[in-house]
Amino acid sequence: KLEVSVYSDQKKIYIGDDNPLTLTVKAQNQGEGAYEAELIVSIPPQADFIGVVRNNEALARLSCAFKTENQTRQVVCDLGNPKKAGTQLLAGLRFSVHQQSEMDTSVKFDLKIQSSNSFDNVSPVVSYKVDLAVLAAVEIRGVSSPDHIFLPIPNWEHKESPETEEDVGPVVQHIYELRNNGPSSFSKAILNLQWPYKYNNNTLLYILHYDIDGPMNCTSDMEINPLRIKMPEKNDTGAEQGGRNHLI
Repeated sequence: KLEVSVYSDQKKIYIGDDNPLTLTVKAQNQGEGAYEAELIVSIPPQADFIGVVRNNEALARLSCAFKTENQTRQVVCDLGNPKKAGTQLLAGLRFSVHQQSEMDTSVKFDLKIQSSNSFDNVSPVVSYKVDLAVLAAVEIRGVSSPDHIFLPIPNWEHKESPETEEDVGPVVQHIYELRNNGPSSFSKAILNLQWPYKYNNNTLLYILHYDIDGPMNCTSDMEINPLRIKMPEKNDTGAEQGGRNHLI
């Protein structure tokens, strides 16, 4: 009687992680000698066969090949000819796993042993399912230039109808950098920025404009630069920062 079992230390795979999935397969023959015995692993479209684990003395170094049978992707491994009765072996198979769409939340591998014997020539199919998950280490960093503003501002007077930056007050530039350190990517995220616009019914931080470097769309719940303050010619300060900076 041919039997196969499978297990793995990895119950979950993070999309984008470079660590491969290793399946440890146990193949047994509890009956008569099995001729032309093969381990057949049907693999999902999200997986690619890397190879056999060869740096572990406890695991057999099988000869395996990738094949396509009736549009089914398979890894076929030679178990011996014949595979003697009452024997068993352990082998490790390594796969890379990726996500084809956001609907992919798990992948399933189907395993069986078959031989050319007339009877008991196919083992029961055993399946192994592993979950796919997203892990994104997102960080946000910010810097202010200048980093201090002391109030009251010396030698500055409020104007009823400001026209230039200097009429509003000293310019403060905030640079926010949003970075995804992976391993997974994500398609949707929201960055919410709040700032002290008024203090004691007086304008505190008046936003003149914002620039974006990267695939982002920004909106505001209030009008930006409602006084139509004239802006100086745009410089390259944002471009000099590098990386994925979002300037406000």
